[in-house]
Amino acid sequence: MVFAFSMFGKKVIALGGAALLLFVTALLIDFHLYISAGLAGTLSFVALVAFVVQYFRQRKAERERQEREAEEATRRAAAAQTRSEKMQKAKATVSDTVKGMASGAAGMVDSARSDLPERAVVSMDGANEISSSGSDVAYRFQRGSYRR
Repeated sequence: MVFAFSMFGKKVIALGGAALLLFVTALLIDFHLYISAGLAGTLSFVALVAFVVQYFRQRKAERERQEREAEEATRRAAAAQTRSEKMQKAKATVSDTVKGMASGAAGMVDSARSDLPERAVVSMDGANEISSSGSDVAYRFQRGSYRR
């Protein structure tokens, strides 16, 4: 039952109807009923021509659809490539900016370190090291009360 409602099923039933009309035409010619045979033959011929025309239209439509899909796939691939290039460019720009900011921050730390008194040296772990002569400035820096 489901077959009769599908598109293919409807086409097969219609083609079977056209073939049945051709058979009826042959029987009517055999019975010498030429007017009825002519009408049945004309209907069956029109039905077969309609099937052939529809077949070629469907093939053409399928071919055009495949071409559109191929063009769309090409367009999507080009858009994806463009997006990828833009993302790479943005990443490179951000990376360059971060590198510039890091070098600027390192320069500021170096200049701040050079502004410190010579006797007080800050180690990398943040602990204060005092040089051999324990001056008042080094002592205040160690306590955290050193202000310029």
